[in-house]
Amino acid sequence: SVVTLQLTDLNAAYVSFSDSVCGSYIWKDQIYTASGIYTQRFTAENGCDSVATLTLTVHPTYVVSFSEEVCAGEPYQANGFDLPADSIPIAGAYVFNRRFTTAFGCDSLVTLNLQVIPQVVTEFSETATNQYTWNGHTYTQSGDYVQTFTSAHGCDSTVILHLTIVPVCEAPEGLLAVAEENRVRLSWNSSPAALYYLLFRNGVQIENSIDTISYIDAALEYATHYCYTLKAICEHGESEMSEEACVWTLPDGIGVFTDPIRIFPNPAHTIVSVEYKYLKDIRIYNSIGQLLETVNANGEPGVHISMKNHASGVYIFKIKTVDGYEFSKRVVVEK
Repeated sequence: SVVTLQLTDLNAAYVSFSDSVCGSYIWKDQIYTASGIYTQRFTAENGCDSVATLTLTVHPTYVVSFSEEVCAGEPYQANGFDLPADSIPIAGAYVFNRRFTTAFGCDSLVTLNLQVIPQVVTEFSETATNQYTWNGHTYTQSGDYVQTFTSAHGCDSTVILHLTIVPVCEAPEGLLAVAEENRVRLSWNSSPAALYYLLFRNGVQIENSIDTISYIDAALEYATHYCYTLKAICEHGESEMSEEACVWTLPDGIGVFTDPIRIFPNPAHTIVSVEYKYLKDIRIYNSIGQLLETVNANGEPGVHISMKNHASGVYIFKIKTVDGYEFSKRVVVEK
């Protein structure tokens, strides 16, 4: 018997294709996350194997997180973020997310962890005499003053100074002592900031609350030498001791004291003569207590002092003698 075979040669199918994706690619339940050439086999309708080849390009997607700092009250404009100052008004930690599209059309997520640094404001108070210097700036009036510094984070740090300027407590000037029998009449120029004065006689305090610029020291010994000094008491302290003023009280029962110092003429025009047995020096003050001139007498019994360069007015001559006495004399110059 004869058997005849009718044979059909069926060819296997071969398929190639390409694709590009973002992140990952799913093909026949397989997940591909990297670029490459991938092959899978299938069974065709005619029962033969079919081979498919995929040329795959996988473009990455990015998830990026980073941290930054910014000063309170300032915007943040960097790394694709544009945050105005009013969107981060107070100090603290903030998280901002933003999605970007790459050149291949893939999504990327960027997370900004933003720390907002507060502006530091500190205050302090100072009290100073006449002026106060702070970081190279000198202030002469009371008030509130502000300086701005840069902190370790590069942010502004504000410092406020509450300043009180008080005047210098100046020693009284122009102290004058005039003998009247067994008492001494004292007067002086007012110290601008003084609340009251302390009075000292021969180095011992005798009054602690004189609120005028004159005083009478009564019931003293007759024919005795007394020296006086003053100290001003101010709101924020006390002054140095004033210049000393010395005087002799009158002898008992004598209406007019025979002063050991002779000074003439008085009133004077151009020359004032001072006589005593042993003169040491004469200091000349104006009516507000400013020292104008010191004349050295070197133990001479008399000196002649020119007043040509001094204007008309009242002057105080404070006279020291070699034997340790001091006298204050009021001299009038008329021109």
